[in-house]
Amino acid sequence: MKKSDLLVQALLVLATACCVSGSARPLAARSGSDASLSGRAGSAQVRRIKADTGGRGVFNGRDSVPVTRAYFETIGEPSVALSDERDFRIRFRCQITETRDDREFRLRIIDSDRGEASGSAFVRLNHDRNEIEEMNIRGHLRGRRMDGNFTRN
Repeated sequence: MKKSDLLVQALLVLATACCVSGSARPLAARSGSDASLSGRAGSAQVRRIKADTGGRGVFNGRDSVPVTRAYFETIGEPSVALSDERDFRIRFRCQITETRDDREFRLRIIDSDRGEASGSAFVRLNHDRNEIEEMNIRGHLRGRRMDGNFTRN
């Protein structure tokens, strides 16, 4: 890769990581210590979070499936997932587009473990950032509309 291509790529990453609320500081500069930050090229720098919470909701895709668990992770490649008590589980790979206080996240869905997917997701964590209070997913899965929601008990 040429140096000019690397420079353009670095500028795109910096522009993507810049603040969402009007400040010119990158999210990493506002999120706390560098040791607790993670992220990938093209996504904002955020705290390392892995949350797995019981609750209730529904996923509507090809069929409507009641869900009892939600998952959110920023370690490595950010992802959101929903599952039921039996054998249903769907995971979406994402890019973080916006974060507020490392508790609320807006994500762009880029793929899923069940095929081509696109759309958006919203995740709100509790104050300790270890449980999911709310998750909403909207978009397309293999060309069909899909949506999902979850709230903790």
